[in-house]
This record gives sequence, structure tokens and C-alpha cells, in this order.
Amino acid sequence: MSAPRKRGPGGLATEAVVLWVALGTVVVAVGGTNVCVRAANAVDVTGSALPDNLFALFFEVLRGRIHWTETATGLAVVMSLGLLLAGTAATLLSRRRSGARRLDRAAALLGRGKEIAAI
Repeated sequence: MSAPRKRGPGGLATEAVVLWVALGTVVVAVGGTNVCVRAANAVDVTGSALPDNLFALFFEVLRGRIHWTETATGLAVVMSLGLLLAGTAATLLSRRRSGARRLDRAAALLGRGKEIAAI
């Protein structure tokens, strides 16, 4: 006896997508803040001691205990543009590689432009 066919939409569940987007946002925010503050601290040679804990540094920047410099802002802009460029390139490459696809199984049985032009 064969297994029943799955009916209904495929793909990821909405909760999974929301979870991964939230997790990615936290990683980018905390990681980006740490990279920008540490690099700006090294460039500006402020000499201030930064905590080793990523989250402690992130929350101290939010509370204003660690100063967010102009250099950190410039680095954040450059990082944001880099992420935007990488995301755009990945999207374009993904669309180019996937090519044109049929919408469903029934569409594969239908004629294409050249085949039905005479009709």
C-alpha cells in the first residue's frame, strides 16, 4: 500500500521563519555593535576597558556607559552597506540559478508559447 500524498502547503512554518529572523536580528545587532565598538576603540585609541562578554558590551552601549563614537557610526554604515550588498547579490544569484519554474504539476502538462501559437 502506498503512502498518502501530503496535501496542503509545503515549505517552512511561519513560526520557524519568525524565530530565525528574530535570531538573525539579535546576532547581527549584538555582533555588529561589538565589531564597531571594538574597532572604533582600537582606531581612536581611547584606552577604555571593554567587557569581554558580547551581551554586556551591547547593553552597556545601550545604557550609555560606553560611548558610541563617530568612528563606530561610520563602521556601522559600512557594515550595513556590506550586508545589504551581500544579501542583494545572494538573492540575484539564487534567482538566476533557479531559472523559470512551472507553477504546479498541471502546468507541466499544458502547452507552451510555441506549441500553442497556431491555436
